[in-house]
Amino acid sequence: MRHLSDRRIRRSTAMLAVAALTLAACGDDDASQDSTSTPETTVAAEDATPETTESMDDMDDMSTDTTMADDMDDMDDMSTDTTMADDMDDMDDTAMPTTDDGASTLRAGLTSLLQEHVYLAGITIETAVDAGGDLETPAVQAAVATLDANSVALSEAVGSVAGPENGEAFLGLWREHIGFFVDYTLARATGDDAAAEQARADLDGYKQAAGAFFEEITAGEIPADALVENLNGHTETLFAAIDAVVAGDATAFDDLRMAAQHMFASALALSTGISAAAPEMFPGDVTSAPAETRAVLTNLLQEHVYLAGIALEQAVEAGGDLEAPAVQAAVATLDANSVALSEVVGSVA
Repeated sequence: MRHLSDRRIRRSTAMLAVAALTLAACGDDDASQDSTSTPETTVAAEDATPETTESMDDMDDMSTDTTMADDMDDMDDMSTDTTMADDMDDMDDTAMPTTDDGASTLRAGLTSLLQEHVYLAGITIETAVDAGGDLETPAVQAAVATLDANSVALSEAVGSVAGPENGEAFLGLWREHIGFFVDYTLARATGDDAAAEQARADLDGYKQAAGAFFEEITAGEIPADALVENLNGHTETLFAAIDAVVAGDATAFDDLRMAAQHMFASALALSTGISAAAPEMFPGDVTSAPAETRAVLTNLLQEHVYLAGIALEQAVEAGGDLEAPAVQAAVATLDANSVALSEVVGSVA
C-alpha cells in the first residue's frame, strides 16, 4: 500500500509541475482560457511567478515564440484540450459498484435492522425471565418498548418500498410473531409443554403469512416457499437461544449470536428480491464486493456493540466478578466477534 501511495504522490506532483510550467510559459492570456478546466489539471494563474517565466525564456532549445502548450501538442496522443475529466471519460464506461448505491444501502439497512431484532428480542427475553415472567415490571416494559421501536423501523422500511398500507400490514404481522416468541418463553419457563407447542404452531402460521405477504409485494421475486424456509432458520435458532436462557445455560450467548447471524442471510434474501422487484429504487447489485463488504462490517460492528453490552450487563449482575461462569461465557462470545473482525481486516491487509 505504501508503494501505491508513493506512485500516486509522484504522479500528482509531476502533473502539478507540468501545469505550473504551462501557465508560466503561456502567460496570463493563456491562463485565463478554458475556465471549465478541472482542479486536477489546472493551477491558479498567480502560481506562475515572474522568476519562472524568465527561466523559461532562457532555455536554449525553446524560442520566444514557442510555448509549453505548443510542445505539449507534439506529445503522442495528448492535446492541450485534454483534461483529467476527458481521460476519465475514455476509461471503461462500465459503472463500478459502490458501497452507497441503492442496492448496497438496502442490504446494509436490512442487515442492521434484522440483526438488531434478534439481539433486542434476546435482551427482552432474558429480562422477562429475570423478572420471573412478570411482563409489567419497568425493566421488561423498557426492553419491550426498545424492541418495538425496531419493529416500527422495519415496518417503515417495508412501507417505503411497498406503500404505507403494506408497511402497517407488515408491522401487524411482525408484532404478532414477537408475541408468539414471548408465549414460547413463558411456556418454557413454566414447564407448560402444551403452550410451548401452541406457540410453535402459531409461529408456523406466521411464517406462511409472511411468505405470502412478501411474495405479493415483490410480484413473486421473493417466493413464499423460499422465505418460509429462511424463517424456519430464524425460529429454530431463536428457540435454541430461548431454551438456553430459561435453563440458565452458559451457551445462551453463543446461541443468541447464532440466531443473530442467521439474519445476515435473511437480509440478503430479502434485499435480493426487493431490489429485483424495484430496480429503479435500488440500483446496483446487492451481491457486489462493495455491498458485501458494507453488509459484513455492518453485521460485525453492530454485533460488537450488542455483545459488549450483554457482557457488561452480566458483569454488573455478578457484582463485578469477572470469573463468574455467565460473565466468562459472555466475554467469550464477545471475543469470538473480535476474532471475526480481525479476520476480515487480515483478509484485506
